[in-house]
Amino acid sequence: MTPSFAHEPPPSRGDVEDRLLDLISGLKTRDEAASWARHWLRPDSPVADDDARDALRVLAEADRPGDDRPYQFGQDDFRDWLDELAEGS
Repeated sequence: MTPSFAHEPPPSRGDVEDRLLDLISGLKTRDEAASWARHWLRPDSPVADDDARDALRVLAEADRPGDDRPYQFGQDDFRDWLDELAEGS
C-alpha cells in the first residue's frame, strides 16, 4: 500500500534546499535523499511549487548509477541543483 500524504505537509522550497544541503554535507546518503524526493513525485503529490518540484525531480536521481563511475551525479551537480533552486526564488 502506498502511504498517503494526508498527515504530511508538502515540502517547501526550503525543505528541498535543506535536503540538498544534507546530501552535500553527508548528513543524508544518496539513497535517503533520492527516496525522499521520489516519495513527493507521486501523481497524487501536493507539491505546488514548480521550482521545488523541479528540484525534487533531479534530487530523485541522486542515487542513479553512472556508466563509467559509481554514480551519474556528484557533489558539483548537487551544488548546481542547489544554486538553480535558489535562483528560482
